[in-house]
Amino acid sequence: MSFNDTAYCDEATTLSWINHDLIAAFQQGPGLLALDVVSFHTSPEVKALLKSHNITYSYIPLGCTGLVQPLDVAVNKIFKAILWEVVEEEMDQEPRLNNQFSVGDRRICMAKCVAEARDILHRKIIQSRFCRVGLSLST
Repeated sequence: MSFNDTAYCDEATTLSWINHDLIAAFQQGPGLLALDVVSFHTSPEVKALLKSHNITYSYIPLGCTGLVQPLDVAVNKIFKAILWEVVEEEMDQEPRLNNQFSVGDRRICMAKCVAEARDILHRKIIQSRFCRVGLSLST
């Protein structure tokens, strides 16, 4: 997972994510990617990169993410619980995060915690659910 100095997503981090993570996930054939309607998801460069790799994109209308985005509907509660545990562990290891780190430092720390929580979620939950129904995910 990559992030910039502010830990905010932008066009460059979106393009990096597509190049380093998403394309590999769609190697076996065409795919569909649901995206929020934000400027860095709708840029011509992002659209061209997705199209060049046969990834169809669909934009979720404002205010509708919770209704149609599968992760928001089924996974985020579990993810947030895992993230909370990861953040608590990080805070125990780095108590100065509360007082001495800048807002930017805390934002970057949170981005790292999100990456770790994502890995835990994938490993412990998503893979096991696919395996439970007889499907396997390659890692």
